[in-house]
Amino acid sequence: MAIQAVSVAGFGLAALGTFAFYLLSPTNVSGMIILTVLIAIAYAPTIPLVWAIFADVADYSELKTGRRFTGMVFATIGFALKSGLALGSASFLWIMAGFFNYDTKLPAAPDAIAGYRACSGIVVGLLFAICTVLLAVYQLNKYTTIQMADELAERRRKVAAA
Repeated sequence: MAIQAVSVAGFGLAALGTFAFYLLSPTNVSGMIILTVLIAIAYAPTIPLVWAIFADVADYSELKTGRRFTGMVFATIGFALKSGLALGSASFLWIMAGFFNYDTKLPAAPDAIAGYRACSGIVVGLLFAICTVLLAVYQLNKYTTIQMADELAERRRKVAAA
């Protein structure tokens, strides 16, 4: 429960901070720096915790299938992360071109600045909010993971004894 609670709090605070980023004027550099630091402080603890949650997913997979697929779980997560980085970069340009008439020859145009603000504040804030909701409803809590570990240890003892 602690891992999940800290992750939900971290993503939730990062979402709020990122939404607040949109409220800053484009010239408020000090506010941007302060918010960036606060968001980083809130978000930083979630990074290793999410990887611990991934390990719980590998255990859950073994519990349900009877086979250990740790490599497959982490390979899939790695692929998803890399795909997300690529799609994230591309989607920024799609949003800028589709909604803000972005022109690479006029990167300081008012429409471009509005697009930068919307993407860095609203879009990223929505993504953090979605992660917050998904983590809040995530079913593998501390009790479940302890129960899984006990059941898997018992299965392994039986196999070793046979």
